[in-house]
Amino acid sequence: MGTNPSTAYSRFQTAYDLYALFWGLNLGFIQEQQEASVSTTLFGKLGGLVKKIIDCCIE
Repeated sequence: MGTNPSTAYSRFQTAYDLYALFWGLNLGFIQEQQEASVSTTLFGKLGGLVKKIIDCCIE
């Protein structure tokens, strides 16, 4: 493990995308028929969804 900030940010973003994908699957927002090209925007949408869920839980 190094202290390279760009590597750390990249790994954090990958972990966050995986976390958002997990919640998207559990909440039924992801369907099996979606194309791989949609996955880039899908992570953005799921990330926003996770932020809303966390904000709701904090309040």
